[in-house]
Amino acid sequence: FFHEHIPALLLESFIKNSVLVGVCEALISKKQTWTPSYDKRKFSLEMNAIVKFCNIMVHPARRALDLASVPHVICTRLYGCLKGFEGLHTLILGSGSGGWVPEAYADKFLKALPQFDKLQKFSLKYDCTEVVLKALSGSCRNTLRVLDVERSLQVKSQTCVDHILSFKNLV
Repeated sequence: FFHEHIPALLLESFIKNSVLVGVCEALISKKQTWTPSYDKRKFSLEMNAIVKFCNIMVHPARRALDLASVPHVICTRLYGCLKGFEGLHTLILGSGSGGWVPEAYADKFLKALPQFDKLQKFSLKYDCTEVVLKALSGSCRNTLRVLDVERSLQVKSQTCVDHILSFKNLV
């Protein structure tokens, strides 16, 4: 319903701003109601119900997805929905686990990356791995212009360098 009633030109900015702000405000508001005596199971269900509204952000016509400054609970939800963003030109995944467990989200990334053949900018700080680079080099070797894998400690082998060198248009 949502996507069918918003003009395509407004879809990107509306989803990016209104939906994300609304979900963040709802999460903050809900967190403020928590007390130690609050039923933890009920609170968890309510928080999950709020986060499910992030599914509204998933649309194949979106051109950019920037999760760098999005609350982690929302990022985790959207990592699982990446396949629905097939038209992306810019994908900024933030820092994943912050380098603590680089493999934590790798399976979610690997399911989606092969379809991103239009990607021009990709960023995954701290958590990029050799398999993520391999998937990227297979799908957007000819289109990727910006690659940001800052502080990704697993990007240090010669194989990783070979994958990076396979991108023909990196600036």
